[in-house]
Amino acid sequence: MDSFTRIEALMGKDFEEIKRASVAIIGVGGVGSHAAMALARTGIEKLILMDPDTIKTSNFNRHAQGFTRYLGVNKAEAMKEEILGFRDMDIEVLDLAYKDETKEQLFSLDFDVLLDCIDVVTYKLQLIEESLDRNLDFITCLGTGNRLNPQGLEISSLYKSRNCSLARVLRREARKRNLRDFPVVLSKEDAKKIVIDEREGSRNLPASSYFTPASAGQLMAYWALEKILEKSKGEE
Repeated sequence: MDSFTRIEALMGKDFEEIKRASVAIIGVGGVGSHAAMALARTGIEKLILMDPDTIKTSNFNRHAQGFTRYLGVNKAEAMKEEILGFRDMDIEVLDLAYKDETKEQLFSLDFDVLLDCIDVVTYKLQLIEESLDRNLDFITCLGTGNRLNPQGLEISSLYKSRNCSLARVLRREARKRNLRDFPVVLSKEDAKKIVIDEREGSRNLPASSYFTPASAGQLMAYWALEKILEKSKGEE
């Protein structure tokens, strides 16, 4: 029995489409790392992982690659090494922050679906707008910080989203830009009003759990599988 016998038995002939698929994940932190792990363990052919940040001890409570052996290592590179520890696959690492100056390094690569796991609003908006302009299949993750219960997560769309401060900012900016609606993963749980006495770049750090970001990443990975299969059936 090989590594994918059980998932292949579950998915049947659809597994052949998954084996040929590629997914880009922008931001390989608490959400993106678990999306990457889920997709790798489901058998997809290729991952593109983009993140400029390195692993810190403060990441250990929620990152899939949060281990002492990766301290100081780029998050995308650490995720690649973790995945290659259990299977061979094509993984492209971009040790870069997504922004207008670096976007062509991402979009010059081939992929079927994009997962937006960026937590910096400026760059998140740039990625969303570019993805819409290119008619890409993508989903974006809203806030998972200051939340504990993964049962509050759901897949919705930006203009239907509620109870999320990040969603409010994105909705306001999206309307200014006349952007069409797009899919999101969000939590309906009321966020606790907690700010850690530390900063990362220009933002204050929220409290965090393992449950919510990990579950959000897995929801995004599942959405990616559904989208890949939907596209393959549309091409038949």
